[in-house]
Amino acid sequence: MPSDCIFCGQRPIDRNKEHVIPLWLIELTGDPNRQLNLPYFASIRGDSLSDSFAFKSLVFPACKKCNSGFSHLEDEVKVIVLKMLRFEEVDGVSINTFLDWLDKVRVGLWLGTLNLIGNPTGIVPKFHIAKRIAAKDRMVVIHRCEEGPTGLQVFGAALPMFWHRPVCFGLMINHLAFMNASIDFLISRRLGFPFPTKMILNPDGSGEAQMRGGMERYILPLIRAPYEPSGTEIFQPMFNHSLSPGGRDSFGRLYETEYVKRHSISYSDGIGKIMLQKERSISFYEGGSIKWVPQKKHKFEEVLRFVPIQTLLLQNYLADAECMTNSKDRRFFSCLKNQNRKLIEYTRRAEISPWQSH
Repeated sequence: MPSDCIFCGQRPIDRNKEHVIPLWLIELTGDPNRQLNLPYFASIRGDSLSDSFAFKSLVFPACKKCNSGFSHLEDEVKVIVLKMLRFEEVDGVSINTFLDWLDKVRVGLWLGTLNLIGNPTGIVPKFHIAKRIAAKDRMVVIHRCEEGPTGLQVFGAALPMFWHRPVCFGLMINHLAFMNASIDFLISRRLGFPFPTKMILNPDGSGEAQMRGGMERYILPLIRAPYEPSGTEIFQPMFNHSLSPGGRDSFGRLYETEYVKRHSISYSDGIGKIMLQKERSISFYEGGSIKWVPQKKHKFEEVLRFVPIQTLLLQNYLADAECMTNSKDRRFFSCLKNQNRKLIEYTRRAEISPWQSH
């Protein structure tokens, strides 16, 4: 696995290196030479792996062509993130691009983490970054804290639950925190889209879905997972599903409705509109707007407590939401959820110091 391209999963052609956490973001949030302490990773791997690294040294294999092909996404997102840190207007196209980037970072962190720890449980990745961008329903909850010291934090990615189901993580950039998740059919049923009545796990580990038509009405909230209501909740449906053997086409007429088309940015590509959920109502996020800006400001210490807790809670919720697991898998994920619960209790009791440029 360490020799695979992090983007396409093949042996790299004209091999170079990819920063999973991009260099521009590392520099934006502090000294690029600052140390990232990972004693847990070192203890798992049990060899000469250092327990600390310079942020900028966390690079992983990539094809030169793949890396170049994704560089435009980093260029676009850097502009968007700078606007967000200044609380400026951001349009729906930019939010879509930002969600693409969160897909990239989330999957990159997963593959990079498995690389760093030596993949002790023998996980065989069935996808890489290129296969997961804009592929599944997705969401982000944005929280805002008081402006102050710069810093960068990742939540929920250094845990066994994420290694086995890399669908949810948290990212804090200076004074903004983002809780991101993406899985098949995350919001489909409650949004009124076609949804699965049964999920089938194939012997090779792939999945399929048996579908029924959508109700064409909202059931709010779009997901029932509990999380801090003071953030901005953004959702986007995706319906070019990998869980169908023939893609969306084999689901046929289920998606050929005016309702689905009305909720689409690009119906032919299976890309839904950006939607804002607020006070039990849904609105399309279109044009330039500051609607993405959370209204409530939290203290740094509050955010550093409740965002990781909510990320772990959402990971557990999503583990229950996916129903393709057999009884053996359910027992296994029950153990992983218990690990998350223990960490949640530890975080609730821990003394949180003011954030000083992590």
